Amino acid sequence: MSPSNLCKQWKEFTWNNVKWKFWNDDGMREQPMGNEDIDPHYAQMLKYPDAPNSWYYATFMVSFVVAPVVIYKNDSTLPWWGFVIAVVLATISILFLGALSAVTNVTLSIRESPVSINMITGYLHPGKPMANMYFVLYSYSTFPRIDFETLFNPPCSRYDTKLPRPAFTAQLIGTLLGAILNYFLIISIIDNHRDTLLSVQGTNIWSGQQPQAYNSQAIAWGGLSHELFSVGMRYQWVPLSYLVGLVAPVPFWLVHRYWPKLRADYLFVPIIWWSAGSAGALTPWSCLTFMIAFASQWWIRTRYPSWFQKYNYPVGAALDGGTQVMVFSLSFAVEGATGTSHLFPAWWGANQGGNYDRCLYLG
Repeated sequence: MSPSNLCKQWKEFTWNNVKWKFWNDDGMREQPMGNEDIDPHYAQMLKYPDAPNSWYYATFMVSFVVAPVVIYKNDSTLPWWGFVIAVVLATISILFLGALSAVTNVTLSIRESPVSINMITGYLHPGKPMANMYFVLYSYSTFPRIDFETLFNPPCSRYDTKLPRPAFTAQLIGTLLGAILNYFLIISIIDNHRDTLLSVQGTNIWSGQQPQAYNSQAIAWGGLSHELFSVGMRYQWVPLSYLVGLVAPVPFWLVHRYWPKLRADYLFVPIIWWSAGSAGALTPWSCLTFMIAFASQWWIRTRYPSWFQKYNYPVGAALDGGTQVMVFSLSFAVEGATGTSHLFPAWWGANQGGNYDRCLYLG
């Protein structure tokens, strides 16, 4: 996605294109004729009316008003101007993360929040770990909450940046319900498994590894940023590594420019480095996910392209949705989210005496 295309897409989200009387607009886009290259999923989406820009602006304004109330009500220590900066950074991040998601189908989440956000807020609000947490939430994790599947679709018309009205409504309702359910679920889990979540090992079911890592980031950058990461300090190369990251793609760009047959443009440096950094935390389940992705995106796609175009995305959505439903159900019915667990009988695939993935404990 070139900068010119990014700017073109971004200009569609301007006040000049707002149709406040959306009830007078059927929202239907012009059906492309004779375009064989158009994505079949996008072609189906064209049958539904678009959500007008006013829906997006209304959602943003309501969120922009509610967020400061939450910040001050919870004594987050994040000032109002810090929240405004966080929203501006989120707006800028959408351009680059949206392009990353569109080109590579990789959407980063809060667990892989870029250290750059922690670093910025660490120097803006030194000595305030809580402010660091809230800043990261409002500046970065807002991106995965919106489905930008059609945001950077090249063959589409001028309204590519919009979702169909049913999809917009479903995502909004799902976000609200998900927030409520997740809140009560996490409170129940913390109340019933607090000691386990605070332990280093955890159990074969419950672990506080991810929230503790998030908490550690907030303390390191929010409370000790100057002492640890400033020039001359122990971890000075963490922020300085951003200079290395800026230069890293240049050799591949030069190789592709002068020797295009080598297809160095297929080597996407940010994803390669991000995957290499995550390799140390791989589990058997991660390997199974990789095998499924490899079978779908290469073996089926190259040998059965018609089946891939027709069924790959529905099957992928079904796997994701089914997994989420199973996790929610198992948490309450089996794994004791409300306090009492009813575990499966012990066998090799249900290792009740240790980690389900049979990972080694820390020594």
